[in-house]
Amino acid sequence: MDIVHHALIGGAGLLGTMACNDPLAGAAFVAGSVFPDLDAAFMLFGKRFYLRNHQGITHSLVLAPVYALLLSGLLWALPGIDWSWTMYAGALAGLVLHLVLDWLNTFRIALFAPFVRRRFSADAVFFVDGVALTLTALFYLLYGYFEYQAALWLYPALFAAYLGAKGLLHRSVSRKLRALSAIPSALNPFAFYILEAQGEARVAYLYHALTGTRSHQRIYHPAGAEYQKLAGQSSVFRDMARVTRAFQITEVVTDGSGTLIRAADIAVRNFGGRFGQTELRFDPTGKLIHEVANI
Repeated sequence: MDIVHHALIGGAGLLGTMACNDPLAGAAFVAGSVFPDLDAAFMLFGKRFYLRNHQGITHSLVLAPVYALLLSGLLWALPGIDWSWTMYAGALAGLVLHLVLDWLNTFRIALFAPFVRRRFSADAVFFVDGVALTLTALFYLLYGYFEYQAALWLYPALFAAYLGAKGLLHRSVSRKLRALSAIPSALNPFAFYILEAQGEARVAYLYHALTGTRSHQRIYHPAGAEYQKLAGQSSVFRDMARVTRAFQITEVVTDGSGTLIRAADIAVRNFGGRFGQTELRFDPTGKLIHEVANI
């Protein structure tokens, strides 16, 4: 989930705790819900630092109790605020919910940082999901505008049921197709971007789970070893290869001015596959003169 959706989910939790006469626990829940995504500030230290550390240490389940203590402590430090364990529990619940939601989506998180560098994801939903956003919007409409009190429990029940159903559907599609990856569509809950191996090549297509139809097929052939070696000079290329799902050179153009290499994450094709698109330029001698990545 993106930080805006996490904040809206946190806001729903705040409304729930206010109904239970514990707004401080709700405020702590909101803080915990958005805290992990504050790692966007890593961009201040450059794209390479951001790529290496985004959804890393701030998304650690191991450190969540420490972060919860920090957040509830900051609230406690405000004038007129008394310490309560429900405030700490609210912050911890917000943090854990954020981590669970991010684990369920397609961008891997370092759940056990700093002790384990490996990243995890269940791939149940894309990080922007139309159905999930619609459920959240409906909650605010029903509870905020129509004052429908049952929305306080109906919303989390439907949200959890949807995520569970998406997880089961993803598992079924992956097993049926034996795919290298099955990335859910952002808008169609029954569509998946499939990546399969075909010899040394990779075949990507859009699969509709209800109809079993395939469309938008593309075949990616591996680039030559000389271009792989050339691209490997780029620190941006190496970083993108580490953080993406299936990073591959997709285009090579060579002329008198040098060599242009384009690469992308061929598994993630939502919104035109812009995430991970990388462009490298080399002069005729093979010296890297330009590198940029879309993150």
